[in-house]
Amino acid sequence: MRSVGGGFDNESVATSAMVLTFYCWMRSLRNDNNLSTYVLFGVLSGLAYFYMVAAWGGYIFVLNLIGVHAAMLVALGRFSDKVWASYSLFYVIGTFLAIQVPVVGWAPLKSLEQLGPCGVFLGFQVLQLCEMIRRRNKLSPQQTWKLRVQVFAALAGALVIFVVFLAPAGYFGPLSSRVRGLFVQHTRTGNPLVDSVAEHQPASSRAYFQYLHHVCSLAPVGFVLVLCNLSDSSSFLIAWGTTAYFFSHKMVRLILLTAPIGSVLAGIAAGRIFVWCLQQWLPWNDGGDGAYATNELGRTASNGSSNTQQQDDNDPTNGKGKEKKRKTTRKNTAGTSVQAAASSRSRSKNGNTSFDGIMSLKSAVESASKSKEGLFLRRTLTGFLVMLGYTVGTNFNNYCWRLSKDLSNPSIIIHGRLKDGRVVKVDDYREAYWWLRDNTPEDSRIMAWWDYGYQITGKFRATFEL
Repeated sequence: MRSVGGGFDNESVATSAMVLTFYCWMRSLRNDNNLSTYVLFGVLSGLAYFYMVAAWGGYIFVLNLIGVHAAMLVALGRFSDKVWASYSLFYVIGTFLAIQVPVVGWAPLKSLEQLGPCGVFLGFQVLQLCEMIRRRNKLSPQQTWKLRVQVFAALAGALVIFVVFLAPAGYFGPLSSRVRGLFVQHTRTGNPLVDSVAEHQPASSRAYFQYLHHVCSLAPVGFVLVLCNLSDSSSFLIAWGTTAYFFSHKMVRLILLTAPIGSVLAGIAAGRIFVWCLQQWLPWNDGGDGAYATNELGRTASNGSSNTQQQDDNDPTNGKGKEKKRKTTRKNTAGTSVQAAASSRSRSKNGNTSFDGIMSLKSAVESASKSKEGLFLRRTLTGFLVMLGYTVGTNFNNYCWRLSKDLSNPSIIIHGRLKDGRVVKVDDYREAYWWLRDNTPEDSRIMAWWDYGYQITGKFRATFEL
């Protein structure tokens, strides 16, 4: 809608800036505890956020989402030096540069919509201070929690005094009507301009499919896959997807926020499915299950490994290795027998557990999938999935181009359809502007809705002069 269709406005630039900011933030949280890496990407995330601030007012969403994710990492017990440094660099650099934008000014430190990430930043500094004291004094977990409670209580007291002193002076700005519209009914924000805009109404399921199409079906699958493989970095996708869906459901205009995360999650699902299909056919990658990776003679890879082991046993130069291997095998067998006996005694003592049936079913499915019939079924399924993917992809591509054709019409001259089916051009807008040009003084001020105001002051000024 913002690029393929030919439309170009500040959202077109801001979407790229938003994705760049989120990428740098996630990259700084990867599981490589390399100081230079997460410091570099922490700085880059702050710079990308400044680009976002300069492009679009939706930077508030970016700031709050990263703040929510940072707080979520603390709640999940994932606070570390890496998380502290990444968020601190992002917030300090991003906020300092955002203040330099004239339209923004000191809003990041005054607006109620942006004070939440500021509170997270202060909390991170307190947590890091407690961690430094814990390491230096080698405190126990109990002592550490006691220290945290004391320090946070002191911080809370200082904040209360700060708020009581500055609030009467009007330091803090109120929530904007658009933000209020996300939490109350869109017709009750108190701002007639916001209340009357159709884009501020709640979204419907039809609107999601109209703009996201098959992404609506694939994104939930990717969401579950990410949820099953959480890390410091990937957990951000969960926060992003949940938040974007919640706000877009409240306001249909914000469906554009779901497009990037929907594409990411759908791409994860499609990529996992495609890789699984490849694993069923390529002999060099059996998907972690060597029982059905066949060689040229039709024997399984496990048979090949058995033949190799027999050759090693017949080699007189491998006497010591063979004896060592036998000892290791006897040791592993003994350990397995002990574990099996202990497990059997536990079951006989406590009775059958509630997971016995599930584990038995899982074992049966795994055994069936390793057979020749199971391999045939899996490869048949891959063929079906590839054909389905090709069909869905072609349909999605055609839909995108068809929608782009509908959206690329000029916003001034629109197409209409008569009762007999004929398509005509509706030029009422330009005719109205021509009437204004011919029947009003040149220095007139026209009261108009914002879209028409933009067109009058921008697009048509040069035309009128000509």
